[in-house]
Amino acid sequence: MALRVVVFSILEIPHAGYSPILLKGDKVLVQRWSYGYRLFWKGTYRRLCPKPVVSGDWVAYNSPSQVSGVQPDAGEICIGRILACPGDTIWMGAKGLVSEFQNFSNGCVWPLVLPASGNKVKATDWNRRLYDQTVRHYEESYANHAGDSLHAEYFTFGHNYYWVSSGSDENLSDSRTMGFLPEEYILGRVSTVLYSVDKEKKWPCLLKNRILFPVGK
Repeated sequence: MALRVVVFSILEIPHAGYSPILLKGDKVLVQRWSYGYRLFWKGTYRRLCPKPVVSGDWVAYNSPSQVSGVQPDAGEICIGRILACPGDTIWMGAKGLVSEFQNFSNGCVWPLVLPASGNKVKATDWNRRLYDQTVRHYEESYANHAGDSLHAEYFTFGHNYYWVSSGSDENLSDSRTMGFLPEEYILGRVSTVLYSVDKEKKWPCLLKNRILFPVGK
């Protein structure tokens, strides 16, 4: 029990759509120390032995609550892939599609800079509301942006943020609906599929190719 609390967590993939890396029903191992152990003390956040989150990693994270005052480790635990890290630029196209490259064939394409702690980000007509929403929901003070929120020319953030994708149309608890994911909501890295059970058979059995299956990028 102590190991489950401090060192690792075991979660089940609840939805299809993560294929081919993760499949519905997989039992996966989440390493809580991959990016440093997450601590909260008297409203402050820190990590012991911090390490950077890498683009392409599959991570477990707490779904941000829309209720103010709720601690980041209190929300539902979700799993997704990091598409962009603080300071990275991604491209947002029609219907909210996001890519690491400017390769959309139809519709407008807008560059979106992921907020990084201390960095100044220029606000435009189309991204201002997203940045303003992030400041109001996650930042402790409105002083992190210049001027009125909806007319600010630049935003400066005090936290690091990521763009995460669940890879599933059944699970929308990712950046498509919640916007930027703050660093303090990340629990750890999904490193291994421990096992997976074929429940469609009359006698459920372990899938041989899913036992101790390493999760790559």
